[in-house]
Amino acid sequence: MATVRNAAKSVKENTNEAFETVETLSVNGANVVRDQVQRSMDAFRGFSDLARENVEAFTASANTATKGIEALNARAVAFSKTSIETSMEAARALSGVKSVHEAIELQTDFARTAFETYVKEVNALTGLMSAMVKDSIRPLNERGSAYVNFMQSQR
Repeated sequence: MATVRNAAKSVKENTNEAFETVETLSVNGANVVRDQVQRSMDAFRGFSDLARENVEAFTASANTATKGIEALNARAVAFSKTSIETSMEAARALSGVKSVHEAIELQTDFARTAFETYVKEVNALTGLMSAMVKDSIRPLNERGSAYVNFMQSQR
């Protein structure tokens, strides 16, 4: 009889131990699932923020590029206008020359001045273009860095 009691007691202890083990596994499993769901939600929120900030960066970049192109266009139009006016003045001056030598001097001076002005304007436009590209790319570069940092934080 003692053997049966010992066996019953052993079965009861083993059953209680098994229930405790299952309960512990269940609680631990629920905690792991909850933590993973929370981590996934945080990552989704991070991706959502990243996408919104990317759109803002693209918008800022496009606005900067548009303003830069407008400035380049205005400068090119102003240069063209000045160039046409200078050419017209040179043509008027040439129409009143009294000798071939005087015409050659006027034309040479005009060509030299026009070329120097053109080179100066091209250099200025190149500087404006370079600054515009640099300013337009800056928000995109920042977003690229933010993306890399975000992806590294998700490991």
